[in-house]
Amino acid sequence: MQTRQAIFMVIATGAAGIALGISLTLSGTFNQTARPDETPGKMAPAPTADTPKIEYGGFVFGRPANNDGDTLKFTGKTKDDDVRVRIASIDAPESKQNCRVERKQVPCGQQAGAALTALIGNREVLCRMWGKPTRDRVAAICFVNGQDIGRAMVRAGWAINEASYGNLYTAEEAEARHEGKGIWAGTFEQPAHWRACHKPLRKGQTRPTDCGL
Repeated sequence: MQTRQAIFMVIATGAAGIALGISLTLSGTFNQTARPDETPGKMAPAPTADTPKIEYGGFVFGRPANNDGDTLKFTGKTKDDDVRVRIASIDAPESKQNCRVERKQVPCGQQAGAALTALIGNREVLCRMWGKPTRDRVAAICFVNGQDIGRAMVRAGWAINEASYGNLYTAEEAEARHEGKGIWAGTFEQPAHWRACHKPLRKGQTRPTDCGL
């Protein structure tokens, strides 16, 4: 069996914007006919016994690992075959990030990661590519046992709705905030701001002026 190699393709669609397809080769074959009909927030079709671990035509399928609340890693036969997926339209606290609840620091980043791990369990996940790829990963709408993972994480309060790639979960965020679930039980720094203040800087980047306030 030949090594699977991920090939990322960005296809211009005129006024409609940009659509992303991710295709993978397997044993020298190429197929873009498999396109499960799932919608964010709706049931996804169950994979069949014939569904390969890494699907064709923009889909990833398998048992992923995670170390935070919004990113999944599907492991291939070699490191080059690995696929990192950022769950679209959500942003969770980073694994080293803390939040404040009743004047106490709590490891909300670890809690968010644990919530995602518990949600998935040992079950297989189906992801459909959604939006443009970033430097080292792709964004995707992901389902486990027919449940929209991003929607579940936001509704449980362990992630916030993120405007990029569709702004899909505003209602779920409002419900979690109203009920004080997850990170909404106290106060927290926006994950994007935390990253900007704590992650290593790339060339040309600077820290926000309000870091540490």
